[in-house]
Amino acid sequence: MENFRTFLDARGDTASWPVTRRIAVLKHCLGAEGQAQYRAIEHQEATGDDDYEKAIDRLNRRFSSRKELAAARMDFFSREQHQGQSVREYVAALRRLANKCKFPMTADDAIISQLTVRTNNASVRKELLACKDNEHFEDAVAVAARAEINAKKAAEFGNNAARMTPTEAMVKRVVTRIRSGDC
Repeated sequence: MENFRTFLDARGDTASWPVTRRIAVLKHCLGAEGQAQYRAIEHQEATGDDDYEKAIDRLNRRFSSRKELAAARMDFFSREQHQGQSVREYVAALRRLANKCKFPMTADDAIISQLTVRTNNASVRKELLACKDNEHFEDAVAVAARAEINAKKAAEFGNNAARMTPTEAMVKRVVTRIRSGDC
């Protein structure tokens, strides 16, 4: 269907064509086998504002494979965060993969779940698990990005805070200062 839409875009000014003409061009581009396939489904229920959109809907359902969907979801769920890849880069990669998955949940929910399970940063995972269920997507990503930055800063200071929340790391620094007599 993407190739057909590209053809219409290249042809130009097809929006003004009557629906019957767009359907006729679509059927012509399908070829003999595609037309036979379309005849088998042309009376099925479909969604769309006009007969052309309904034809497109029928064809998309006929030719979209469950195997392709399963493969897309497998790609999504097997995608791990790469070493050195930031939270935001990982979320962008997941977004590209999620667009093909037709999740029964929102793509945002699937991305946050995948980020929580497959992140390579324990601090990010801990902060995401602490988020409320109704947390907005961008807020959850911001929490994860902050946890990632805080873990990197803590690692730079040479302490073991990479596995701690920012609050735990701060308490440890204060306790260390008290014990050393700096306070």
